[in-house]
Amino acid sequence: MKALKHNKYKNTGILFEILTRRFVTEAMDKSSTNSQSIIRKYFGSGTELHKELELYQILSEVNANIKDPNRLIDLVLKTYTETIDSNKLLAEKYNLVGAIKKVYNEAEFFNLRLPTYKVLASIYKLIEYPTRDNPSNHLECREIVMEHISTVPVESPLTEAQEYWKNQDKDIRKLAFKILIDKFNKKYEVLNESQRLLLKKYVSEDIGSDTFKDYMYTEVDKVRAYISKKTKTFDEKSAVKIKLDEVVKLLDGVIGAKSIKSEHVSAMLKYYELMELIK
Repeated sequence: MKALKHNKYKNTGILFEILTRRFVTEAMDKSSTNSQSIIRKYFGSGTELHKELELYQILSEVNANIKDPNRLIDLVLKTYTETIDSNKLLAEKYNLVGAIKKVYNEAEFFNLRLPTYKVLASIYKLIEYPTRDNPSNHLECREIVMEHISTVPVESPLTEAQEYWKNQDKDIRKLAFKILIDKFNKKYEVLNESQRLLLKKYVSEDIGSDTFKDYMYTEVDKVRAYISKKTKTFDEKSAVKIKLDEVVKLLDGVIGAKSIKSEHVSAMLKYYELMELIK
């Protein structure tokens, strides 16, 4: 029985995900526009990579409204067979990976941990291998993707602004995205070094990893120690001291958390800003 092997160098979903994360990091650093140039050149409308990426995104998107994810997988695989020119796609991927290797350290680029890695790897195997090669492995991959699609996300209701954005025409959203990027670049000019470094790690690392947790706990300890020291310079009954004591308690909550979440990162950005203010 043939083993279904995964190749991240040929996984369009993974390549695009890493490039988009690189894009955010580079926008913050203003170090280069390499990722942006590569995305525009190789994932433009009409390319085989663009077509394949759209199919990856259909299967990697959580959508609890899909009643029959198994049928969705069948439809995507059928669409892939009917619309993708495999020879053109192979050539485009070869050129894409070549372009990546020219501007990035290969090991560092592909070493990025992605939370959706398992799902994207399973989609790759479903696309690249027929069921007959290994029925049991194929079924396992199918079940991973089905479970992912059917996951019921715990989300807050959309705000009025989010609902408005969701219903906008695609061209309007593209224009808005360009404006957003410009504003993004201006906004991050005012971030201090600690905030920039935390954001870079948040974008480029898996927040569930031990490395990221250790970094967060170290930073929380540092901020907590600084604020605790500063509280002693205020009068016991002053409003500032009371508020700072509350912040210290909130920081203790981060250290006591079983896992680091996005809201902890968001809070840390504000605590860094508070440190600057009380200096």
